[in-house]
Amino acid sequence: MKHLGDELSDVAAELLRLKKALRAIPRALERREAAFRNNDELTPEALRTRLAQVREEYRAEQQRLHKGLLAAVARAERLEKEIRLKRPVGEAARRRAQGLLRQGLSYDEIIKHAAGLQDVETIAALRSEALYHAGEGTFHDASSTVSACDRALARLSRGGDRSNERAIVEAAEARRALDEINDFVAKASLGTIGPHDRLRVAYAIGPDEEQNDA
Repeated sequence: MKHLGDELSDVAAELLRLKKALRAIPRALERREAAFRNNDELTPEALRTRLAQVREEYRAEQQRLHKGLLAAVARAERLEKEIRLKRPVGEAARRRAQGLLRQGLSYDEIIKHAAGLQDVETIAALRSEALYHAGEGTFHDASSTVSACDRALARLSRGGDRSNERAIVEAAEARRALDEINDFVAKASLGTIGPHDRLRVAYAIGPDEEQNDA
């Protein structure tokens, strides 16, 4: 049976592949359309037919990729939740984290202090507290706190815990710019993508992936 961290890393790689493929579709469509328009052997009616066909072909492929992307996001979130919940949290560490919170220290202050001491148990306990209060709806900034704990645990953990925590951070990076991509896909399905939209999604995803498209 595959280790949870390895499985999550595979999902993160799939997310990156799907994001790159989705962003490449409008460019590929433009090239196909240009090739048809430059074909002097096509009659105006044949050109219209070819353009309609290729647009429908790319629209269907875009929808398929986007559906796959959303499914991969759901898998990543499920695996992240499972990894976090399966990490043991000792009662002493839990009481320590709760005590620091009662003293009025912020989550960020506790994370910074515990990281300086390489106290992974307290950070894991703090993450557990944030997840608990998020589930109760009493902690509206839980997501950023959980992410900060994820990053700290990825740096400080050892052994299998470290690979799991690193996979969580990797998956979070792979999901970056999802809102921009969803907006990009929605506009592309309506045929309203312009240069500004491509620049916006490329900037959101990041320069490394943009260079890989070249």
